[in-house]
Amino acid sequence: MLKNYFITSLRNLWKDKLNTVINTIGLSLGIACCILILLFVQNELSYDKFHSKSDRIFRAWVLEKYNNGNEFFNTVTPYPLADALKVEIPEVEEVVQVSVLNWKVVNGAESNNERIHMVSPSFFKVFDFNILKGNSDSPLSNVQNLVITENIAFKYFGNAQAVGKTIRFDLDGETKTFDVTAVVENPPKNSSLQFDFLISDLNKNSIFGTDALENWFNVNAETYVLLRNETQASTIDSKLKAISDKYVGMPKEDGTFTIGLQALTDIHLNPDFPIGIAPVSNPKYSFILGAIALTILVIACINFIILSISRSVGRAKEVGLRKSIGASNIQIIQQFLSEAIIMVFIGLLVGLLLARLFLPTFNMLSNKELEMTFTPYLVAVSIGLIFIIGIVAGSYPAFVVSNFKSATILKGGNAGVNGKGHLRRVLVGIQFALSIGLIACTLIMREQLNYLRNKDLGFDRDQLISIQLQVPESRLTTTIQKGMEIAEIYKSKLAGHPEIVNVSAASHSFSAEGWTKIGYSDTNGKYREFNLNIVSPNYLQTMGMKVIRGRSFQEGNESDKLGALIVNEAFAKEFGINDLNGAIIPDSPFADHEIIGIVKDFNYSSLHGNIEPVVLTLNPSLFFTNGVDLNIYSDPTPKLFVRLGRNGIAAGIQILKKTWNEVAGDQTFNFQFVDDQINAMYKQEQNLGKIVGIAAIITILVGSLGLFALVSLNIKTRMKELSIRKILGATNGMQLFLVSKEYVVLVAIALVASIPITWYIMLKWLSGFSYRIDISPIFFIMAGLVSLAAAILSIGYHSLKAVRTQPIEYLRQE
Repeated sequence: MLKNYFITSLRNLWKDKLNTVINTIGLSLGIACCILILLFVQNELSYDKFHSKSDRIFRAWVLEKYNNGNEFFNTVTPYPLADALKVEIPEVEEVVQVSVLNWKVVNGAESNNERIHMVSPSFFKVFDFNILKGNSDSPLSNVQNLVITENIAFKYFGNAQAVGKTIRFDLDGETKTFDVTAVVENPPKNSSLQFDFLISDLNKNSIFGTDALENWFNVNAETYVLLRNETQASTIDSKLKAISDKYVGMPKEDGTFTIGLQALTDIHLNPDFPIGIAPVSNPKYSFILGAIALTILVIACINFIILSISRSVGRAKEVGLRKSIGASNIQIIQQFLSEAIIMVFIGLLVGLLLARLFLPTFNMLSNKELEMTFTPYLVAVSIGLIFIIGIVAGSYPAFVVSNFKSATILKGGNAGVNGKGHLRRVLVGIQFALSIGLIACTLIMREQLNYLRNKDLGFDRDQLISIQLQVPESRLTTTIQKGMEIAEIYKSKLAGHPEIVNVSAASHSFSAEGWTKIGYSDTNGKYREFNLNIVSPNYLQTMGMKVIRGRSFQEGNESDKLGALIVNEAFAKEFGINDLNGAIIPDSPFADHEIIGIVKDFNYSSLHGNIEPVVLTLNPSLFFTNGVDLNIYSDPTPKLFVRLGRNGIAAGIQILKKTWNEVAGDQTFNFQFVDDQINAMYKQEQNLGKIVGIAAIITILVGSLGLFALVSLNIKTRMKELSIRKILGATNGMQLFLVSKEYVVLVAIALVASIPITWYIMLKWLSGFSYRIDISPIFFIMAGLVSLAAAILSIGYHSLKAVRTQPIEYLRQE
């Protein structure tokens, strides 16, 4: 029986090639999109689960809440927490701390800045990173031990054996030599911990001072805890509180100091916790992409249903004959369901091929490195799609066909498929509502991104280049001062070149992470915060920023070097700076200083947030003092900013490179246009907009195929009516209007139905930006016009064919 169903199904699909091809295209596009997005979602959900002990690994966090309203929530923790956890909590099996250092690797005549992860010796007992060569038992048991990844091994040693070799680091003129004890496999992409170099934290006593190592309010390292049993996490809260009471001892009248644990597998997709060393992904993008995949799949299934019913009309006599010789409804249903499953299987094969072809493009848009291999997950998804789509989408056509009345069919009736087809119109309407919604979303997102790219940020970002200076790691103040000295050398060597308009330096560039944040409590107990950037004297001129009151910094002015500050409008408003005559930061613990100017507000970070108070100064020593809260959100090592002439960009870059080689020797010359840095802040939104745009095109294409089939079915059942109208004098234009008007009305209804949901979704998305466009009705009108154009193209072929057909062809049997 099954063999007969299979052979008959293949014959019928081959016989009706056009419908088979159209159905395959719609299904394969929907399945390909669904598979790609499911791969993305599965990758996001798989982060850190490859560790065999992942269910027992937790990351510690600390929360300081003060009674004056101040709150500090961190996933980087104090160093003494590790020993306290080991001593006080028997349920803790191992504790690993991870810190990040920026050191300069000396390799012959070359030197490169690299990120070094300093970790506890038990690192490999807790985490499952695969050691390829070398000591696999205790590779970090000594202060001079170094573990490197295979990428770093190839970078510095080529194909030669790396284990046993040495790597030298330059720490502010002091050379440290480490022995490579092991080479580890590159961390998986779905690992929150990404590293190149690992050294033992036995080195921390020689790197950090006593305050950093013993102060419970100085947060430096991520602390990971391996529990003896995964169920113990919820039972040790009281012991964590006991640690806080014993070691911190914050008086209740001041506030609370809370220590907690976060599951390792929760880190990547939980933005409720502050970002530590590992970046965090926003789960809303997984939900959005999942919704897009479901939308496309629903549209493909609707399309499948409509095409199947349309195709069944042409097989009415076959069904009638089968039923007249004894075929039961169940057998008819089984026959058509088997055809549906075979069709879905063909669509799946084509969909897998399309997904494989489009995977590199999708990786680029999603900023992933997904691989498409036949894992149990992909096999399960494929089998599930075959049966879910085949049975769910194939059931309705199968039941419709099984209810054909054989007597009516064999007498030449309409097969029991009436011309009204309310359900089929509803299905097509849903398709177009979804398509219009996606088109409107694409237009709104594109307009918002254009707004972000073209908004006046308060400075001139054109022809502006940023160059990261390479400075040996040292105390923060020393690092910044040495960077400024290097920048000054660079500036003097660039003087006289007409291609170079201006040169300056600053500790921070423009980025989504933000700048250094300074916090202090004033004399009234109110907590104050502002953002800090250490700059060179001509910073404002290079940036094209406008001083609205007071003056800018002056070259060679010793008073400016010691204590001059320039603040933005937001700072002046927040701190009540009205008169610049002798103005200072009110009630602050900072050394002698004076606010000499107020600069027009400028966007130094992403437009997702509001402009916050900013202080620009030449002297970092003013703020890096005791009693001040210091939070550094992006690397404060100075950057060089160079304004190039509009007609000499290429020549200017060559001059910069030549001068760099003179100043920095063999250090790699890397530069970025500030405009590109700013656009990179919105890369996720840009890629999401492209994905939504592609999804809109696919839904319009698949929806048009469904409408094409619906019009074909409708006209087939109305040809006698249209023929009689033509005999009675109806013109071709009248006939076209009669056939087309209901579909135009269908698109209009779909447009109205899609507006509230789309409007709400886009309002939620735009709420993530402090600076945003207003949603205009024009976006929905444009989306409706695009959908209407697609509908007209879809119905045009069958409509023209119908009105040009001679009435005698359909009336002769009457």
